[in-house]
Amino acid sequence: MAEKQNSAQKVLLIRSVAVEKMDGALDACSLRWPDKDIVVITDFAGHPELMADSRVSDALVPNELANGFQGVWDTQEEVEAVVIPVGNENGVGYAKVFRFVSRVRAQEWYLASRATELKRVQFSTILKRVRVEWWARVLLLPVSYVISRMLTFRQPKPVSIV
Repeated sequence: MAEKQNSAQKVLLIRSVAVEKMDGALDACSLRWPDKDIVVITDFAGHPELMADSRVSDALVPNELANGFQGVWDTQEEVEAVVIPVGNENGVGYAKVFRFVSRVRAQEWYLASRATELKRVQFSTILKRVRVEWWARVLLLPVSYVISRMLTFRQPKPVSIV
């Protein structure tokens, strides 16, 4: 029980933006949860820089992150909150990141809009976004393939010099 209590004292911050853009999200988390440990999920490249940051308690590099946010992080982690920094207002385009952390059990879910301001979202909203973006990719894949083939096979017009 003590282990479960201790793990709920963490705030999980997912590095879905460049390390240089994480300052705003780290500041927002430090202000919102001053007594909680901030644990960052990152890749190998961002690990040393994040570990040097005094606001970060720990930086984890899951094996599933080796190929980017392609899979699902298979964890039984239970945390106070999951914070996902996004570069826009509503998190459109971050479906792979949402899917990657979908098995984390969190009491609260937040988007750090433009990687600075925290915006609370429901977990069901995150799952809807994953489904919508996945179907959009599946349906638009043939269209993008045809367009790319048309652009590739287009012959340049001859230039005449008068």
